[in-house]
Amino acid sequence: MKVVLSNILVKEIKEDIKSSSGIILGNGSDVKFHRGVIKAVGENIDKVKPGDVIHFDRHRIYPINYNGEEFLVMNYENIVIVED
Repeated sequence: MKVVLSNILVKEIKEDIKSSSGIILGNGSDVKFHRGVIKAVGENIDKVKPGDVIHFDRHRIYPINYNGEEFLVMNYENIVIVED
């Protein structure tokens, strides 16, 4: 699969949200920003690369299924943080 232009392909990192005492509060579906690992980038992208862990705006994404795996396609502008 080849990603084009300013789009990126991301594998979301699913995380449960826990209280300080360890009680699971939910799956984070109500959190605006989510985490993921970049799997591929379009040819117009030079600031991030595959393997980078990012936080992204969850409201402007497009889920796709490729070879039985779930991925998210989004525009580069959806990235809010790149982890070191």
